[in-house]
Amino acid sequence: MQAVFVRPRCSNPPSKLKEIEEQIQSLHGKSALQRLVDSVQDSEDVSGLLEDLQEAVNDYMVRS
Repeated sequence: MQAVFVRPRCSNPPSKLKEIEEQIQSLHGKSALQRLVDSVQDSEDVSGLLEDLQEAVNDYMVRS
C-alpha cells in the first residue's frame, strides 16, 4: 500500500501545485488491483488533494 501525504498550507502556490501534481501521478501509477484494494484510502487522498488544489488556486488568486 502506498501512502499519499497531504501537506499543510504552502506559502508558494506554484510549489504547492507541483506537489499536488506529483501526488496525483503517484495515485495514477497504481495498478488496477492496487486501486481496488486501496479505494477507500485513495478516495480520502483525492478529497484532500482537491482541498489542497482549491487552497492553492485561492492563494494564487489573492496574490494576483
